[in-house]
Amino acid sequence: MIKICIFAEKFKCEIKSILSNNREITIIHEDQSPCFSSLSLSHSSDYILLFEAYSDSFLEKDFQVLKETLSSNINLKAVIIYDQINNLFIKKLLDAGVFGFVEYSQINNKLISALHRVFCGYYYLNNDLKSAVFKKRRALNYVESQVLKLLLDGENAQQISHKINIEIKDTYIIRARLMEIFESNNLNELKNKVTN
Repeated sequence: MIKICIFAEKFKCEIKSILSNNREITIIHEDQSPCFSSLSLSHSSDYILLFEAYSDSFLEKDFQVLKETLSSNINLKAVIIYDQINNLFIKKLLDAGVFGFVEYSQINNKLISALHRVFCGYYYLNNDLKSAVFKKRRALNYVESQVLKLLLDGENAQQISHKINIEIKDTYIIRARLMEIFESNNLNELKNKVTN
């Protein structure tokens, strides 16, 4: 079950209509503006923040609050719905920890698959965004860098989860995310790309 917290005003009706037709998705919180600090989430469940983002209304402090919210809860991921935003804005959102980007014109076709992909720990970007974003890899967060270091040291997922005190499923999710960030198909490729 994917638990969604919606922060939307402009596209709220369309979003709710799309999500209400899917039995694997539950909306647990709704608000018009992204007030992430008001969220009260259990650490035993995974959640997705689904919100609208506009470059003209997102302030620098909003990026910081979003980054703090996402980095303080490994079970929380974010997907944005956007309508014409630039690559710099997307880069800032990626640096804040956002995983999925769905253009408003494509929400009917792409929103559910984006939520599933992000819920499993992968990025969801269209091809234009992928090339713009992954040419400039984002910085790894603390947990990602710890997992990467231990992977390079030859540790397996169970050893990593025990050493840095995260669930084994989160270790697998982070490992998959690292493979995507470094555009690697296996651990050997990942090691070669990181060490070269």
